[in-house]
Amino acid sequence: MGWSNNDILRKVFYQSFLLEQRLRQKQDRWAKRVTEWYPKEGKRSRGRQRIRSSDDFVKMMGATWQRLARDRDAWKEMEEAFVQRAY
Repeated sequence: MGWSNNDILRKVFYQSFLLEQRLRQKQDRWAKRVTEWYPKEGKRSRGRQRIRSSDDFVKMMGATWQRLARDRDAWKEMEEAFVQRAY
């Protein structure tokens, strides 16, 4: 039995969701700074914006998603909804 594209996308978004929760738990971790870094320089193809992994969370959960991620219980409740809306 192989993996379908939907299975792979679901797994990727699920892992992304878990990673963001871990990054939000402690404020001074280097991983947090790397995730929130916005590349000021660099080039993309014409018409393509530079995007960050956290842009998906802002789009789906709003600008205060980082505060929500610090609350494990609330974050766990959002997990399935995030994965469903992501693909």
